[in-house]
Amino acid sequence: MGGHLLDVNMEVLNPFLGYYHDCDFTVRPATELVQAGVSIKKAETESLNDISFSNGVLSLPCFNFNSYTTTTLLNYIAYEQMHRKSYRATYYAFLMDNIIDKAKDVTLLRQKGIITCWSGSDNEIASFFNCTTKELLYTFCTDETNVNEKLEEYCKKRWHRWRASFMQTYLSNPWVFISLIAAFILLFLTILQTLYTIMPYYNH
Repeated sequence: MGGHLLDVNMEVLNPFLGYYHDCDFTVRPATELVQAGVSIKKAETESLNDISFSNGVLSLPCFNFNSYTTTTLLNYIAYEQMHRKSYRATYYAFLMDNIIDKAKDVTLLRQKGIITCWSGSDNEIASFFNCTTKELLYTFCTDETNVNEKLEEYCKKRWHRWRASFMQTYLSNPWVFISLIAAFILLFLTILQTLYTIMPYYNH
């Protein structure tokens, strides 16, 4: 017997990569992830399996927001919920629902090339993902694509947040960085001048 058209389509575009297990799904919004030191970049493919987190870099597939792609995603999710198998689209929807909390998160993802859209506001895109996961089962996710636990563990380390804050404050603007270097040089010269001033006193 031939497979369901959606089943065949998903197996071709997003082949199964692992096994499913219970998980606690919590991921911070995109803007908070960046503040915590996470770098977000576009994955090499648009496959729902192409989600990864390694060395502080979260890779997400590009999603072209339009009536066709949103309808296709909803159909994938409905099929998974009905057949209780291959929860890749459901996992992606929950991940995006968490990462996108407000319009500013969509704006950030647009800048990264992860979301593209010729029509529709950032608020509309945020509303779509926030409404997609209502009343859905989400207790299963693959080991290959489950990045939420690693993300949360990374974000809890203060060093990553401090480093991100320093880079965003001083390194994002070249003039601020130059001023910082100049301040360090001035401090160093002041210390040298002070040492040269007091050294003759101690020599005597």
